[in-house]
Amino acid sequence: MTLKGSHIDGLSLPTIADDRGLSDVEAIAVAKLDSAARRPRVEMEGTNVGIVPPRNSSKPNLAKAIGCAALGSGDDDFIIGLIKAAAFISKTQGKSDADVAAEANFILAVVNGLKPKDEAEAMLATQMAVVHRATMTYAKRLESATGVGESDIAERALNRLSRTYTVQVEALKRYRSNGTQRVIVERVVVNEGGQAIVGDVTHGGRGSKNGAR
Repeated sequence: MTLKGSHIDGLSLPTIADDRGLSDVEAIAVAKLDSAARRPRVEMEGTNVGIVPPRNSSKPNLAKAIGCAALGSGDDDFIIGLIKAAAFISKTQGKSDADVAAEANFILAVVNGLKPKDEAEAMLATQMAVVHRATMTYAKRLESATGVGESDIAERALNRLSRTYTVQVEALKRYRSNGTQRVIVERVVVNEGGQAIVGDVTHGGRGSKNGAR
């Protein structure tokens, strides 16, 4: 399999795959790194949120357009609002500016990685990143809990957050598929004089049910 000039998961694979002797896996890794460099980043200074345009671009307008595309929108107000929301949710008491920026950039990296096609997908991806962070927080609290009450609280929160994340993943899948479902029958064998049945089949005698495809 050659990857030169091809696309995988929306990534334009580098033509250096052949020139530098990269393996297929290495070429994909390079393409993902290039994709990450095309999103905006956050820098914090006190309460000020600095938005750094995509790296490696000498053309501001092009950098801005690329950054917007990475976050699923062409609307400046939406992009700025999304980035500031990521910074706001990351800023808690006692965190350094560098830590806040790192957590905000993690959220933006998740959004970029999910490749939103519009604002709805970008917002859902942001929520998924935030829920994941909260899940990890309560996983740590459960691990370090010293009493039954503290352990129960952390466990309940962890379970709810895990279920919420699963629901969000399914919601994103449904939204991207426009709510349609596909049923694929890979193979059906019907013997002469028989019938193909899709669904549960009840056999006499023991009352067992076997699924048939």
